[in-house]
Amino acid sequence: MLHTSHANTSAHYATVEALIAELRPAEPVYCLYPDRLRAISRRFINGFPGRTLYAVKANPFPAVIDVLWEAGIRCFDTASLQEVEFVNRRHPDAELFFMAPVRLRGAAERAYECHGVRRFVVDHPTELERIMAATTPGETTIFIRVAAGNSDAFYEFASKFGATPDDTAAMIGHVAAAGYEPGLAFNTGSMVMDPAAYELGLETCRGILERVSAPVRHLDIGGGFPWVYPDIEVPEVEAYFERVRSISRTLPLADDATLYCEPGRALCADGLSLVVQVLVRRDDRLYLNDGIYGSLSEANLSGGEVWYPTRVIRDGQDAPDGEPMPFTIFGPTCDSLDRLPRPVLFPADIAEGDWIEIGTMGAYSNSSRTAFNGFFPDTLVEITRGSPPTSAA
Repeated sequence: MLHTSHANTSAHYATVEALIAELRPAEPVYCLYPDRLRAISRRFINGFPGRTLYAVKANPFPAVIDVLWEAGIRCFDTASLQEVEFVNRRHPDAELFFMAPVRLRGAAERAYECHGVRRFVVDHPTELERIMAATTPGETTIFIRVAAGNSDAFYEFASKFGATPDDTAAMIGHVAAAGYEPGLAFNTGSMVMDPAAYELGLETCRGILERVSAPVRHLDIGGGFPWVYPDIEVPEVEAYFERVRSISRTLPLADDATLYCEPGRALCADGLSLVVQVLVRRDDRLYLNDGIYGSLSEANLSGGEVWYPTRVIRDGQDAPDGEPMPFTIFGPTCDSLDRLPRPVLFPADIAEGDWIEIGTMGAYSNSSRTAFNGFFPDTLVEITRGSPPTSAA
């Protein structure tokens, strides 16, 4: 079950300083900045040459889903029956895409019969037969996912998912012959640093489209759109849109074809911050009330490549302003592995009891947290006028 039941906020504060003054939080607090979610939603809706699906896995907080819905996002990329049920319950009119190539037994049947899902992806004949057994021709689109290798992504997907071009073409033919609507899909990875990676994926699709006789009206280019973090420079998302637009126009798709994309990180990363507190300082060590078993898991999974913009807030005193120095950061659990993989710069006079607002925490923070040792950050508030720390221009 998704851990979302306690994260639907009704608390509002003008600024993080106001939040700290009133709550003096001893546990981590997620801070929602709705205007930032709305702004990036508009960029995708107005700029991407097709339909935008929000990848629920990146952040399933109900409040995040609601703001994206209000901003105009109507399609959702779901990876499990639990995500399907959650979004369908929250927004019954949402169009749901079940875009995990491998599912638990019975998940496709329930998604189809109980939640109206009519869009599925597969990358293997066995799963294709399961989807066909669970659905009805004439009203179901089945995307075939081709492997799209990419060295410009932080996290590659082709080693786990994706059929060969030959198998992809064969499955498209099988889908069409059985009376289903065939689609084609690829995913270049996560945090794709070069827009040219989408060109490579689209050229792979070109070779497949030139071989199949059935018209293909649905092409999903996946997610992977990056967001900017400290020391990581990425192109603006519009550069990716333009590359996709220019290449897709030349593909032998059906005249009425629709493109889809599945952003997760790019839609939600800038919309949340996290307020944590320094529990203990021991020389150049800081012990925080959140760590790699909680909201900071991606800092660990990326080997320290992903970190976040920060600012230190001291209650009732002048904010720390000493020269930055590197600190080793530990989380609150009893495990010595609960340690960030590289030192982080903070003001030299940071002290026990100080709070830290960590920006750009909307993606893969709450969705990847665990309840190890009983620590499970689950408080969410809305900030109405303040601005979070950000690395974005």
